[in-house]
Amino acid sequence: KDAIAKLGGQIGGYLPDYAYLVHFDAASRVLAEDYAFVRWIGAYEPAYRVSADVDYNETRSYRVLTLPWADTASLAQTVASIDPLSRQYEGGFVAVLNGSQVAQAARQPGVLWIEPLYLQELHNDVGGGNIMNGSAAWSSGYTGSGVVIAVTDTGLDTGNAAAIHQDFAGRVAQISSWPVVYANYGNGCEISNPNANDGASDVDSGHGSHVTGSVAGSGAASGGQIKGLAYQATITFQAVEQWTTWAVPSTNRCPNGYYLTGIPDDVRTLLNQVYGWGARVQNNSWGGGQFGVYDSQASYFDDFVHSHPDMVVVVSAGNSGTDAENNGFVDVNSISSPGT
Repeated sequence: KDAIAKLGGQIGGYLPDYAYLVHFDAASRVLAEDYAFVRWIGAYEPAYRVSADVDYNETRSYRVLTLPWADTASLAQTVASIDPLSRQYEGGFVAVLNGSQVAQAARQPGVLWIEPLYLQELHNDVGGGNIMNGSAAWSSGYTGSGVVIAVTDTGLDTGNAAAIHQDFAGRVAQISSWPVVYANYGNGCEISNPNANDGASDVDSGHGSHVTGSVAGSGAASGGQIKGLAYQATITFQAVEQWTTWAVPSTNRCPNGYYLTGIPDDVRTLLNQVYGWGARVQNNSWGGGQFGVYDSQASYFDDFVHSHPDMVVVVSAGNSGTDAENNGFVDVNSISSPGT
């Protein structure tokens, strides 16, 4: 990498196996080909930039990721000409594209990768027993005392730290609620109420309150019998479930209701907020997308953890693990992003 950089090559991401994306001018490319450690140099073709999950027969929201050396201003104009409602974030764009427009975007020199945007779903809907073995941690003095934890989920009880469930009372330092982010998930599932925000209360499934109880419930309501692992920790919470309406509501595909539509385009935005609140443990019991696929969302979690080594980020494996082969191991491709 040092040798390539000395030639003026700009080094981008790693490509399995044993390759990097590099931006050369013509002269530096010729020089790089003479290095003994270089096996092959080839163009980064448009076909390499498109996820195998792309369905060229539908129109839907995609993430369009950019290369480090991209002319983002020019690319923003191109993307906006395709989708005037597209939005930009650090490292990419979200835009609604049809099949031919995906192909057009892939031909732009500044584009790194194009992948479908998937609606996220709740995890941790099966639990019980003493799976977490909390007593072993507590007997060793690990109760969460002095630790700030964060949970990103549906909502937290009333959403009001001053009037909240006994198991959280007096320990909730921060609560935020994230508004609906526009997306078109295909098959007629296009969000029609972007920016709506119904607050941080857990009014639908109770999932966020349940998960926070597992993480840090004090057990006050049960006389200390039923409590979470970090039962003395300070709690921070981000509510990302919102009442969502669809342009063409369908009882089969996308009925109006509560969905995890408050998750931003770049999950590092969530992580940066709780890090700023002082949290050094953060939990995500949700995920979605194609099984076994390591997508940009998963990479954003890894990127944040890599740049914040003092932060523990926990992501659920999901509800989908199976052992169809009956060999005692969960089958491959049973986990979705960001668990991947």
